[in-house]
Parts: sequence; structure tokens; C-alpha cells
Amino acid sequence: MRLLARMSVVLVLTAAACGKSSDNTDPAMTGSSSSGAQTTSDKVEPIDPATVGSISGVVRLEGWLKGDNPTQPGVPYCASLHPNGIPGETLVLGEGQAMANVFVHVKSGLGRRKFPTPTTPVVLNQSRCVYSPHVVGLMTNQPLLVRNSDDTMHNVHGLPRLSAEFNRGQGTKGQEDTFKLPMPELSVVVKCDVHPWMLAWVHVVEHPFYQVTGKDGAYSLAGLPPGTYEIEARHERFPNASLIAQVKVGPKEDVKQPFTFKGGPEPKK
Repeated sequence: MRLLARMSVVLVLTAAACGKSSDNTDPAMTGSSSSGAQTTSDKVEPIDPATVGSISGVVRLEGWLKGDNPTQPGVPYCASLHPNGIPGETLVLGEGQAMANVFVHVKSGLGRRKFPTPTTPVVLNQSRCVYSPHVVGLMTNQPLLVRNSDDTMHNVHGLPRLSAEFNRGQGTKGQEDTFKLPMPELSVVVKCDVHPWMLAWVHVVEHPFYQVTGKDGAYSLAGLPPGTYEIEARHERFPNASLIAQVKVGPKEDVKQPFTFKGGPEPKK
């Protein structure tokens, strides 16, 4: 009888637990979902537009780096467009040694937030036998449109490591081809196999917080929710020495974060 009484108590307690009402519990607060796939850690925190701030600054070179020598193309059509050779683009400096072609982006700190993929393509133009611009950024799966604006044959050969390689000939002026890179990846090489000096860099990220500096070296990452971020500045002449800064952004705060790449001493003449 005692055993039966104990079993009855257990059954009553179990039934009460199973039948406990959860009507006052918000599934979004507990992380549960009808599919059972979402957990508390998966919850995506929204961005309040009233509190967003920004990070901005200027990227400069301190010291000396050897400049680019003009390229003598050896192709009559391209040579006719550049009688003095094609200027190099691996080191473009402005006033006060401000650095162009630096890709600045949020490396971490956005959590699990997701951002819509832009449908507007990023354009990479093969014009005057060079890629223009030399450095571009885009979001994952955003269209990359490559155009041939020259009266000569080019091809566009992309060499991502994480997405599929692509290689497409462009034999006529005005031809356009569109590609998508589904995986985030920095420093993707895009080149023209017909003209080996033609090269561009494509940086692919999962969010819109990035910018490529112009000759003034300036960047601005606006619309950031309050938080602490890692910001990376990347330049092709420093392939293994990108600059990373930790930056805390308060509500409606514009934080200044300069970056300085270190060159060497100028050789004595």
C-alpha cells in the first residue's frame, strides 16, 4: 500500500508539471520557437535608430614606402592610352601621407545581427586597361558587375578561396557579367589574364559597415548601435599586418579612430 501511495504522489506531481500553463511566457523572451531551433543565444537584437553612433577617422602612412613604377604595357591599344606608362595603384597617397585604397570595416562586435543583402550591384570597370576602382567592398551575395569599357578583349578572373572561382572572357566593348560571392572573405583577387598588370581587390563582408578610403584617407562607419567593436584597416602593401583597434561607441556618439601604417626610413640617396 505504501508503494502504491508513493507512486500516486509521483504521478500527480508529474501531471501537474506537464500541465503547467505557459500563457504568460513570451517565446521570444525564452528563446523558444515552434520549430524548436531557436535558443536564447540565437536571439537577434534589433538596432534602435535613435541611439546609433559612428566611428570615423583618417588612415595615414608614417615613414616611407617605395612607390610604384609605371607599367609599360607592351600592348599597342593599352600603350596608346598611357604614353608614359600605366601608373601603379598599390600605393596612392594624398596630403599628409593620407592613404587611399584602405578597406576599413567592422571585424567583430555586431553579434548575431543580420542585414539585408543590397540588390544594387557594385561595379568593377575594366577601363583604359586598368580595373576601376582598384579596391571595392560588397556584402555577401550582393551582385558584382564587371564591365568592359575598352575596345579590346579583357577577361575577369576572380580567385576567391571560400566561394567558387570565376573566369569569364569579355571580348566586346560594353559587355557586362555579374557574379556573386556567398561567403565572407577579405582580399579576393580579381585579375585580367589577357593583361597581367590588371588587378583589383574585392572585400566581402556580411554587413554594411565598411568603406574604402579615397585619397584623403578618410572613412566613416555610421549607423552603429552602441557597443564595443573591433575595427580593421587593411591595405595590400601590408598583407600580413592589418591594423585593428577596439572602439567603444555610446548612444549617438561619433568616435574618432585614426589608423597609421608604419613604413621604414627613406633610403639615403
